[in-house]
Amino acid sequence: MDSDKAINGLLAMAEYFRTQHQVKEAVHCLLATLELKPSPRVEMRSRVQLALLLHHHTDNSSEAINHLEKAMLLGRSGGQVAELHEIRFEAASLMARIYAEQSLFQQAKSILRKVLDSAAHFPYWYLRLTLQLADMNACERDNDAVTITLSKAVEYSQAKGVLYTQLLCLLCKGSVSDSCRHFYG
Repeated sequence: MDSDKAINGLLAMAEYFRTQHQVKEAVHCLLATLELKPSPRVEMRSRVQLALLLHHHTDNSSEAINHLEKAMLLGRSGGQVAELHEIRFEAASLMARIYAEQSLFQQAKSILRKVLDSAAHFPYWYLRLTLQLADMNACERDNDAVTITLSKAVEYSQAKGVLYTQLLCLLCKGSVSDSCRHFYG
């Protein structure tokens, strides 16, 4: 199909411009890709890339969040396609990070909680999102929530046989407990 060739060409140009630090041109190529009605996977990936560019190189965080929300909506309708779920988790993680940078921790935590259940079959993403949620709780100085979240990560790591991550979460949990005892007591 001619549209597939055009989409691939635009994506290649967007990547070229991105690596040359020509952000405006990269954004234009990605937006043009969306105009050609690409597959859900390509649209989701393009929207996440747009959000990354907008977030890192402009002050337009609302537009970045808008693209991430659209990517997440597409990911929900992805059925059992693992790659679409993973792009959705990446979008959620980035959106939570943007909210956290704006000190909107409740919105950030809400986004993470919404995707955590569907991430349970993806160990990397489940643990990454869980640790990100623990970090959000720590930013709010909610040590009880940090401990609970890290306990979930420990249990999940143990069930999946991910020893290194399990030990890391246990160390973090111990560090939080120790700092609470030192600070409060």
